[in-house]
Amino acid sequence: MLRFFPLRFALSLALVLALPLGPAPAMAAEPTVWQAQYPLAPDHPVVTEGWAAMAAALKPDIDLQLRLTGPRLGTAESLDALSLGAHQMAPVALASYPDDFPHWAMLGELFLVGGESVAAAAAISELVMRECPACQQNFARRKLVFLGTYGAAPYRLIGPRPLAASQSLEGQTVATPGSLWDRLVVSLGGRAAPPREDTGAALVAGKVTAVIDIAAALRRPPLAGHALAVTKLPLGGYRGAGPFMVNRDAWRSLSVDQRRRAFVAAATGIVRITAAYHRQDAAALAAARKQGIAVVRGELLLEDRIRRFATADQEQVAKSAEQRFGIANAPHFLDRLKVLYDKYAILLGPKATDDDAIALLSAEIFDRLDAETYGLQ
Repeated sequence: MLRFFPLRFALSLALVLALPLGPAPAMAAEPTVWQAQYPLAPDHPVVTEGWAAMAAALKPDIDLQLRLTGPRLGTAESLDALSLGAHQMAPVALASYPDDFPHWAMLGELFLVGGESVAAAAAISELVMRECPACQQNFARRKLVFLGTYGAAPYRLIGPRPLAASQSLEGQTVATPGSLWDRLVVSLGGRAAPPREDTGAALVAGKVTAVIDIAAALRRPPLAGHALAVTKLPLGGYRGAGPFMVNRDAWRSLSVDQRRRAFVAAATGIVRITAAYHRQDAAALAAARKQGIAVVRGELLLEDRIRRFATADQEQVAKSAEQRFGIANAPHFLDRLKVLYDKYAILLGPKATDDDAIALLSAEIFDRLDAETYGLQ
């Protein structure tokens, strides 16, 4: 005999049968969006290697969105925007703010220390991150977290003819990247040109007889296409920026795991940015040779004069740092910088690969930081 279930029971049974057999899959959390303001060319090493490494490391929970706009680096507006949290990450030209970051003003006078860019960048990064409480206090005042610096391309001496002999700069007017090189030029018998925005245009116009700049300047107007010469000398390089500075409130919002991932990305970025700059330098010199531009090495006597100047000048910078920058322990700071540079120059050696350098920076610097407290004390 047929039996009919009550309607209420039939509906209940249908609901039971419609339920999934296992737990429902969890909805993927939306990533937190961070803005990274990098007012640079899209092919700039700080973008292609620095931002890229950090963005990859923070995925998928942090979406580090790149913005190639904003105030020019080194301006008050650029620093204030990151400090106030208008965005979460940006490069900061730290040496451009002597009142906010006096140790970086001093470091800006020491860019002739060491000829190996990765070793120099590693030494500065370790010194500032692990041995300089005053540096960390200055970052904290501006609500910033520092994750290392890099070594830009080496400076070259560019002029209408090679300037390789020991006395070559005597009587020459040279446009330089800053006061350190001004003093160097004067010590070699030359004259330092007044600061100007476009040193290349000044050279082409004959207002200066040589410029100290990176070799890539030869590929850009106004130097591109002009008959010039490049002299390779131990002129140091720019190491005065933090390529991935983080707003302190944004850093505080990260988990310990996310901060550790940022440390890994920082070690990677420092090495790869520096390597990219050196590839640019090599490519620019190769292109110059093809165009008939002479690329020569300075004579040993001129190199020796530059190194002797650097040693003496560094001592003077350290002695005057308390008066100039308000840094009481400047001689010790300089001594530690030299010791750390020597350490990295030896440990890296001429055969070290980029991966070797990344592993070394991770082991010597970032693995020794406390991810729970770094940048927040």
